[in-house]
Amino acid sequence: MKSISGTMATSEGHPREQTECGAMDLSVLKPGDRLRTVDGALIEVIRESEDGHWILVRYLLDTNDPSLIGTEDLCHEDELAEPDRLDAASR
Repeated sequence: MKSISGTMATSEGHPREQTECGAMDLSVLKPGDRLRTVDGALIEVIRESEDGHWILVRYLLDTNDPSLIGTEDLCHEDELAEPDRLDAASR
């Protein structure tokens, strides 16, 4: 398990909270937010977290496994890294 540290921000530049263990607070993520996984994939939130630990995402870019592009999957809070700083106009 990889720990995430540092200040985070949503794609709109708003602060993103972290939990005590360093994982991202998924309750602040909204559909359309874009961020990266610890493996470097660019993902987009499709549905807000229902339990605070998992979110439904769509893979937008993954150089490690291009077959994931366009697919949807659940992503755990520990799999998320620094958000991609894309402005809302680029969505």
